[in-house]
Amino acid sequence: MTVFFITIGVLTLVLIYQVRALIRDPGNRARWALALGVLCFLLGWIIGLALGGLDRYPFTEFVRWTSIAQHVISMIALHGVQAFFLYVIYPRAEAERRIRAFGRLFVVSAVFCVAVAGIAPPDDFWEGFKAHYAHGPVTAIYILVFTLHYAVLMAGMSVWSWRWSRLATDPWIRRGILVGGIGTSIGVVYGVLRIAYLAASIAGVPDLFREGAVTGWLQMAALILSFTGLTAPAWGPWISERLLRASRRVAHHRLHPLWAALTGPFPHVRMDLDGIRHTDLRLHLRVVQIWDARRALLPHCDPEVHRRELPNGEARAEAAMLTDALRRQRAGEPPIPGPKAPAPAAKDLAANVTWLQEVARAL
Repeated sequence: MTVFFITIGVLTLVLIYQVRALIRDPGNRARWALALGVLCFLLGWIIGLALGGLDRYPFTEFVRWTSIAQHVISMIALHGVQAFFLYVIYPRAEAERRIRAFGRLFVVSAVFCVAVAGIAPPDDFWEGFKAHYAHGPVTAIYILVFTLHYAVLMAGMSVWSWRWSRLATDPWIRRGILVGGIGTSIGVVYGVLRIAYLAASIAGVPDLFREGAVTGWLQMAALILSFTGLTAPAWGPWISERLLRASRRVAHHRLHPLWAALTGPFPHVRMDLDGIRHTDLRLHLRVVQIWDARRALLPHCDPEVHRRELPNGEARAEAAMLTDALRRQRAGEPPIPGPKAPAPAAKDLAANVTWLQEVARAL
């Protein structure tokens, strides 16, 4: 039951996200296809949860056709996700041509599965429903075709994922495709394992393990990773932005001791940041003030101190020189003539912050 509840919970969240995305962009056919796939997978797992435990009771035609409907809905779900891939990869006309071709495969597979499951004797179907495939060979054939259909579609989506992950330049698109590729690859493993299990059961080989105990977790992992990957390019940049803001708030805090030490003797370089809430701007202004204070302190910087500490690292040499210069400035000593130790070149805000944090730690 844990597998069912986890999978249903994740699929519900993904469906809510897809509905929200469709409200913003109702003309996006790829999103409609993905939303259909998520909805059908969710319905299939809810039906599976409802059917759980019914194998302890006598056979009924209602359970037979509900189980068949679950498999057909799951097949529709797979084709919905596949259609999403096709719309993303190909131009609309080519995508729809391929969708129609795969649609014919769906019709053939679905009709075969429904026909075989529908004519299976009640005892045969009930044994297959309970995963006793050796005693339900007709039902085992229907489930074998369904699983083969699942594995073929998952294999195709897996190939597309690994192929396109090498071509993606956007980091979150690449991560999403890779995670989705892992999910679809697990789906292929699930399909192959279940096909082997079915074939072994039909051949009379004793069960090596309880089918649901292994394949259920694989199917859950395949669905969760696949849909996580498919939606990652949409929510991933939001997470990156929040992490970047958090890291810059931390950097702003870590630079405070260095800022306080350097700007203390030069209050004219300080700026009031109380009204500024933008994290990037606050960090940028803190860096500017530190460099302005260093420039004001430069006449008291002794290059000999810098050279003496240089074997211990650039940051330690810079920190030692600044500490000595602050002491000289506070003591009222005269400026030191001659050339000064050059400031390290930092091409952007991130490089400046990284360098100044190293100096702050060594100060």
